[in-house]
Amino acid sequence: MMPSALPNRSLLRGRIAAAGLAVAVAGFAPAGAAYAAGGATSTTAPPPPVPELEAVQPGPSGFYEYSLAPGQTQSASVVVANPSGTQTATFDVYPTDATTSTATGVVYGGLGATPTQTGSWLSVGASTLQLGPGQSRTVPFTVKVPAGTVPGDHVAAVAAQNPATTTQSASGQGSKSVGFSLQVSTRVVIAVVVHVPGPASPGLTLGPPRIHAENGVRQVVDLPMDGTGRLLIKPHLAANLANCTTGAVVASLDRQLDTFVPGTSIIYQWPLGNTVLPPGCYRLVATATLPPQGLTLSSVRGTVQVTSAEAQVHPVAGARPGTVTPAYKAGVNRVVVAVAGGFLALLVAWLLLLAWWRSRRRRRQLEEELARLTAAGQR
Repeated sequence: MMPSALPNRSLLRGRIAAAGLAVAVAGFAPAGAAYAAGGATSTTAPPPPVPELEAVQPGPSGFYEYSLAPGQTQSASVVVANPSGTQTATFDVYPTDATTSTATGVVYGGLGATPTQTGSWLSVGASTLQLGPGQSRTVPFTVKVPAGTVPGDHVAAVAAQNPATTTQSASGQGSKSVGFSLQVSTRVVIAVVVHVPGPASPGLTLGPPRIHAENGVRQVVDLPMDGTGRLLIKPHLAANLANCTTGAVVASLDRQLDTFVPGTSIIYQWPLGNTVLPPGCYRLVATATLPPQGLTLSSVRGTVQVTSAEAQVHPVAGARPGTVTPAYKAGVNRVVVAVAGGFLALLVAWLLLLAWWRSRRRRRQLEEELARLTAAGQR
C-alpha cells in the first residue's frame, strides 16, 4: 500500500460534519442547548441522558484502527455509560457507515440507516441497553473484512444514541414574532478505521463547476469532488474565478480541506460572501493537491454563467467567503441529531424573520417619508 501523505493517526482529526438531513446535523448546538431566533428560548422537557462511549484498547488517536486482510476478523468492545445521576435511560447501539460531508470531513449514518459499506462489516453484541443512573455496560463487537475487499482505507463507526427526544423551541420578539420548535436527540460515535494491505494510492477528481444563488443572500460556486483513490486524504484546494472577457480575477480560494473518505462523492460549496457577480460569463480554474509534498491530485478549468436571476442576491451584513463547517472532535464524537423537519423549520423561521425585518424597515421608511411630506405641506 502506498503510504498516505498524512499520518493515519491525524486523518480523522478536525471537524466531523453530520450525516445529511435525514439523519443528523453535527455541531448544530451543544447537547441540551436551546436554539434562538432573536428572541426567547425554552425547552418543554429536560433533555434525556446522553450516552457516553469509551473505547476499550483504541488506537493512539482514540478510535479503533486495524490492519486486516480480506477474510480476517477482529474482536473489540466498547463501554456504554449512562452519566445521569437520576434518570434511567435506554440507549441504541449500532454500526454505521462513514462518508464525506459537503464541507469535507467525516460524517456517519444515523439511527435506522442500514449500513451498506464498511459499517456492514461490524456486528454489535447488543443493540439496545437499559441503564440505570450511573450504570455502564461493556458491549462486544466484531469487524470482519469480506473476501475480495480492495486494498486501502475503510471507515465505519460504532454509535450510541438515546432515541428519546426533547422539544426545544424559540420565538421572536414583538407582536409579529416567528416561532419554531425542534425535536432533538444526541448520539456519540467512535470511528473504526480498517487498513486493508495491498497497493493503494490517494486520488481525487474535480468535476465541472456550477454556480447558484442561495436563499437570495449569496452566490455559491458548486465544485463536484469524487474520491477516486483508496486512501484517506486531507487535500488542499486552490481556485480562481475570473471574468471571461477581461480576465480580471473576481474571487479566489486557498483552503486546506478536511478528511475525504475514499469512494465517496460530494458537491463542494464555495460561498462568495459579500461578492456579488453581475450577469455574465466567468472562468474557474481549480486545483486539488496533497500536502505536504504538494502532489497534484486533480485540476479543472470550466466556465460558469451567472444569470440575471442568480445576480439578484442581497448579502447579509458581515457575510464573508467561506464554508460553514460543523464542529468536530476526534475519537469520541457528540453529534446532535436533529429531525429533518426540525431543521427545515429552523430554515423557514429564519427566512420569515428576514422577510419580516425587511418589511418593517420599509414601513418605517414610508412612515418617515409621509411625515416629511406632511410637515412640508403644513409649512
